[in-house]
Amino acid sequence: MENQGQDTNREPTTDYQQPTVGKGEQTPNPEPAKSKGLIWVLVAVIVILLGAVGYLLLTKDQQQTIDNGNQEALAGDEAEESPQFEVPEGWQIYNDPAADFSFYFPAEWRIVIMSDGAVRLVSWDENSVSETDDLGKNKAVLDFIPLNENVRNIPDAEQFERSLKEGYGSNVHSKLISVRDFNIDGNLAREFVFEQVSKSTAVYVKKGDRIFLLSLSVGISSDQSVVNSYKLEFDQIISTFKFKGLINTSRWKTYRNEEYGFSFQYPENAVFTESTNSYGTQIISFEVPFVQKYGKFNYKNFSVQIYPSSCPNVRTLSEEKITINGTSYNFENPPYGATSGMSSINRFKQYLLDRNDKCFVFEERIAGTGTNETPPGTSQPDNFDAYFDSEMKILDEIMQTVKF
Repeated sequence: MENQGQDTNREPTTDYQQPTVGKGEQTPNPEPAKSKGLIWVLVAVIVILLGAVGYLLLTKDQQQTIDNGNQEALAGDEAEESPQFEVPEGWQIYNDPAADFSFYFPAEWRIVIMSDGAVRLVSWDENSVSETDDLGKNKAVLDFIPLNENVRNIPDAEQFERSLKEGYGSNVHSKLISVRDFNIDGNLAREFVFEQVSKSTAVYVKKGDRIFLLSLSVGISSDQSVVNSYKLEFDQIISTFKFKGLINTSRWKTYRNEEYGFSFQYPENAVFTESTNSYGTQIISFEVPFVQKYGKFNYKNFSVQIYPSSCPNVRTLSEEKITINGTSYNFENPPYGATSGMSSINRFKQYLLDRNDKCFVFEERIAGTGTNETPPGTSQPDNFDAYFDSEMKILDEIMQTVKF
């Protein structure tokens, strides 16, 4: 099977992840050493302030925000439709189960999960990158932040500009350049292009009762052609945002088994294998990348096991039933503690179907090393149940597409 993309592991860190050389990436000339860290501080202030705009509006003048009528107007005649953008081959996908969004981004960018949970993309590729490094000329950062749940509305131009001035004070020049209303994945959005320490863009998206902030900051003294290029990529990236459920399935492929008459969809970056064991059981397997990878776990898989005899001859069937797309399965969903031991840890769900004298077992499984086999210091989640629930969402989504 063709592998068209690469899923991004979500490893929280207070520093930037070690980057690898991106295809087509050129390392910009560094700024003078005396400015080291200064631009990062200013960019951090911009991002914090943009996130605080909603809070300032929430607490000032008894929540002086756009009224519901104005919010609805964003979806009206004046709101632009997002242009259709075909995601190029080689772009990577990022799924965020916790924040309920996903997006595609160019392989040349590096993704970082900040300590506060915010997602950041950086445009450069160096041997060592940290938060104290200089943003500098011809560099850019993109931040994606779910705002505080108390922030329920998108600011208007007057509120946004006033909050910028109040946040920075009169000593810092600020200028609002343009405002436009449009839609992202059918959700209300408003874009502010403004100048502060550099030319920046902030997009607020309203999804249900939540507000998301998407921001672009480009380094001081960057060439205008570079600024324009980053803005174009920013627009392309946000056009791929999906808020429909927890998983972006827009580029998933379809597996069809003509012999047994079933099909399902799977992520474009899943690794396919197929085999038959000595007992005649056929095994169709898709290895799916982890969203948040820990050293303790080494296996995340969706598989179909086709036994050459009926299910009662294979195992004792559970009494619990579940119906998916009109087909009824015996469902097994044991807690991980019941299927794990000192040598291994397992979390799985199985859907069993007796059909035409064969037993079909659709399985979702995450596995790793047990207490005896885990080297000291190996990274692992604080809450195993929450971690399994989060990681298995994409496997659940695959199962929901199975059709006979």
